Amino acid sequence: MVENKYVFYGLIAGAITGVVLGASFLSITGTLNELIREIIVYQLTAANAPQEVIDKTLTEIGNLMSYIIWIAPPAYVFQMLILGALFGALESFIINRFKLNASVAAILTGGVFIITLTVLPMAVLTYIEPKMVSIILKHINLAFILMPGIVYTTLLTIFSGVKGPWSKVKEETISH
Repeated sequence: MVENKYVFYGLIAGAITGVVLGASFLSITGTLNELIREIIVYQLTAANAPQEVIDKTLTEIGNLMSYIIWIAPPAYVFQMLILGALFGALESFIINRFKLNASVAAILTGGVFIITLTVLPMAVLTYIEPKMVSIILKHINLAFILMPGIVYTTLLTIFSGVKGPWSKVKEETISH
């Protein structure tokens, strides 16, 4: 039994999304290293840092990336578990408040996920530092950037709207 089945569905969708995101991260570590190096060079050059500082920073970041490669995948799973539960609670709120079908609520919840965690940050970064966005998009395509939101939304919609083993989960009831 669970407190709220939509929070549970969100947790499951979040965990699976975290695993997909972690595996995807491992598949592009070379690209990420290039991206981070280019961003560091861009920022330090814009700050008029001497070449020795740029070289030293690149070396230190290169050493740090060897640790990040192993920390990031489980961190993504943990992060997505938390976000999954929060957005599952949002889905439950949408269903109860607006009396919508679970699949429609899941798609709306996914839309909020994508807008708040991907589109809005990219729009703000584009406004503040457009060159940074062009550097990011040079190394990582937009589909890859949108992937976590799309995977989460798809999974949440499946768990919420399709009958499967997960639909046998019962919510706790409070007896008075």
